[in-house]
Parts: sequence; structure tokens; C-alpha cells
Amino acid sequence: TLNDRSELRLTIARYYTPSGRSIQKPYENGEDYHGDLNARFEHGEFFYADSIKFSDSLKYETAKGRTVYGGGGIMPDYFVPYDTSMNTAYYGKLVGKRAIREFGIGYYLRNAKDLREITQREYLTEFTVSEDMMNGLVKIGKELDIEFNAEEYTTSLPLLRAHLKAEIGSLIWDENGYYSVMNPISNEIYIKALELFSEAELLAEAY
Repeated sequence: TLNDRSELRLTIARYYTPSGRSIQKPYENGEDYHGDLNARFEHGEFFYADSIKFSDSLKYETAKGRTVYGGGGIMPDYFVPYDTSMNTAYYGKLVGKRAIREFGIGYYLRNAKDLREITQREYLTEFTVSEDMMNGLVKIGKELDIEFNAEEYTTSLPLLRAHLKAEIGSLIWDENGYYSVMNPISNEIYIKALELFSEAELLAEAY
């Protein structure tokens, strides 16, 4: 566990699925391995399912005879494109310079007693990030030399409000307080997964 509550998990092993398939990309070309995420992003693999190609040499059969592919991750049964509609450079700068986190800590310290008296369910359904709070965030951004951009601010506003609420929630309920706010608005994979629980048993049988 690191000082900012994030964690680092380091492995020198490989990852395998329960059926014995290695999903780890080969390490031989280190430059390609470490640049894989950016390359996939630029190639469009986060946005379009048909941009993802698998070589026949990576074909693998599960214990129940299903054809899958190894050596480079898992192609999901349901492809969910990455939604960047609320992401802007302004939002990225506020995150990168930890302005949202800084404002969240300050707000929590000023209101800790009241915040600790409400339940997490009440926080999720009743607590709203006010206009004054957003103005305070913009002010901190300016203090950190982040130039205000009205158009990008408007585009990112729902995400900014959620992120700020999540940061405050994390100070009360740790990770659960953070992700319970962020997942429903910014984690499209999580949202889709909730819709597919009825098919989980069928998918398990297919493997």
C-alpha cells in the first residue's frame, strides 16, 4: 500500500484462466509489452470491436471445447466501447494536479462531523455537490495554474461532480465510498455487467 492509498501489485509469474490458458502477452520484446496499452488505444481497440484481431496461432480450446485465444488478454463475450464523451483536457489537469482530491479533503475536514452522521445509502441518494463546491474546485484549479475552460468545464461537469463526491465518500468509507459513486457514471463495463447477471450461468457452462 502506497502513501496515497493506492496499491502496487507486482508479479513475476504469468496469469492463467481456470482452463489453463495463458493470457499474458510475451515478454520477449519489452518495448512492445510496455507500450501495449497506448498502442491498443491508438489502434481503436477500446472503441471498436472489429479493430481487435487475433492470430490463428493463438487459438486455444477450453475444457468444454470452446475456441478462445491466448497470449494477449481476453476478448470479452460482450464488447463495451470506452466512453470519452465527458473527458476533457481541463478535467485531466484537475485530476493530474490532484485539485479534486485537495478540495475533497478540505471539504471533508470542514464537515466531518455531519458527514459521519449519515449512512452511505443516504450519501449516495441525498448528498449533492453544490454550485459553491464546484466554484471552490475551480478556484483551487486556478491556484494550481490550471486555466479555466468554460466549454470543457460544461462538458465534464457531470463527471467532475461525481468525482468530487466520490473523493469525499472515500474519506468516509474508503474504496467502497469512492467506487459506489464513480462506477454508475463512469464505468461503462460495470454498468453493462450488471445487466448480464442473468446470463452468467450460461457463460460459465460454455467454458
